[in-house]
Amino acid sequence: MNASPIPASEPLLRAEEVTRVYGSGPTRVEALRGVSLAVWRGEVVALQGRSGSGKTTLLNLLGGLDRPTSGRIFLGGQELSRLSEAELTRIRRRHIGFVFQAFALHPLLSAEENVELPLRFSGVPARERRERARRWLAYVGLDARRRHRPFELSGGEQQRVAIARALAAEPDLILADEPTGQLDSATGARILQLLRQVAREQQITVVMTSHDPAIPEFADRVYTLADGRLVEPAAQSRTAGNPPGVDSPPPPR
Repeated sequence: MNASPIPASEPLLRAEEVTRVYGSGPTRVEALRGVSLAVWRGEVVALQGRSGSGKTTLLNLLGGLDRPTSGRIFLGGQELSRLSEAELTRIRRRHIGFVFQAFALHPLLSAEENVELPLRFSGVPARERRERARRWLAYVGLDARRRHRPFELSGGEQQRVAIARALAAEPDLILADEPTGQLDSATGARILQLLRQVAREQQITVVMTSHDPAIPEFADRVYTLADGRLVEPAAQSRTAGNPPGVDSPPPPR
């Protein structure tokens, strides 16, 4: 991404009239239809909607895991759709953390080793990998459980490991696909609180899909997708479309 910091008045993540079409003829499916949104640093944005509404498709596009049929997506000023696969891989490893509904932890590795694993692929030296893993496991409250393997952890603890793994890359953006989908309501609320804490304390942007009815309590904005289109966000505590703490963008200097 750009070497210079992104001004607080400019979004970290931006989608412009994004469409995604699969197939052709009688099998043609319009998964997304002209979706536009902007998300600022340190903001928590949730995407809701029925199954098949386009939530996961949009999340995959925002993370560079798929490419739009038309429209543009920018992360830190870089247009993702113009990048090669190698460049997209580099962006994902260095700037984007992923959290999944099913945790996606390696069953034979300890919590600490699971957090370290993506850092190995990124070429981070062993000592730094270990230091980062321990630091972020402590941050999510699992320092005492770092030697445990996934089957020895509760569902909430496994998701905390997954969040620590995402944080270990020290990303600008975390994308979470139904992060509370396999958790009970109380545990899910703690995970949502942790993601909000990450955004506030670490100034990491969080975009998640969720069916969790508690999501409005933890997100700055909640968007609903219906038939591939984005519905206006629900009223929140601040003006929709502006960065946290800013009622309207400041005038240019």
